[in-house]
Amino acid sequence: MLEELVTNTIKYGYSDDDVHNIRVVLRIGPPATMVIEDDGQPFNPLLDAPAPDLGAATEERPIGGLGLHMVKKMTRSLTYRREGGRNRVDVVLG
Repeated sequence: MLEELVTNTIKYGYSDDDVHNIRVVLRIGPPATMVIEDDGQPFNPLLDAPAPDLGAATEERPIGGLGLHMVKKMTRSLTYRREGGRNRVDVVLG
């Protein structure tokens, strides 16, 4: 789950070769939580990521979206906000 969110940040959040910092905070609960902050392009994974068409045949589906779909299904809550030029995703685990 953490790997999916951070990988997406690295892959889609930056359009340059500059050094960037991604801040990750993990808290043992209850409930267990994760906070991921980055200075990438604004991106709300709850609104901006296309939902996968789970009814389509595998070979007909476009690449992408399934990992974030799984993160949403495996968490108690997932929230996003943009503040101070940074993306912040808060995840509460089941």
